[in-house]
Amino acid sequence: MFEKNHLLCVYNYLKINMVYPEHERVGFSANAHYYYMLYLIDSSGPVEREIVSSHYYDQYKIPLNCGRRYIGPFKDLEELQGFAVKISEKINALKVFVLSAQNLSQYLDESTTLPDLVNKIITTGDSFENDETKDSKNSFFSKIFK
Repeated sequence: MFEKNHLLCVYNYLKINMVYPEHERVGFSANAHYYYMLYLIDSSGPVEREIVSSHYYDQYKIPLNCGRRYIGPFKDLEELQGFAVKISEKINALKVFVLSAQNLSQYLDESTTLPDLVNKIITTGDSFENDETKDSKNSFFSKIFK
């Protein structure tokens, strides 16, 4: 669907009835709304759960909530976007496209072909470049062509 070096993150703002005790200790509450990633996929499919889980734990010092269904919680959209960028660095993706489940649903309804859907996501979704990968490529080429 996307180029090999791109990542797609689909999120939703959800009210989850249960949070783990570890999450309550860092300020998350049951019956409150938070951002959750629904899908985090690259050209080969979903990003491995172990990569996502270990990075979430490394960053927040708490396990993922909601078992295997969602990735999160995140207190705001910027935090979710930052996490998606960090995952892109881990898997060497050059760019991350972040969009809401509502927008994805709308694009699916409006699109008649797969290229049309991809174009809508690329042109209207928020995108973030993985500066780490871009910088390493620039430094590699600058060494060769110096």
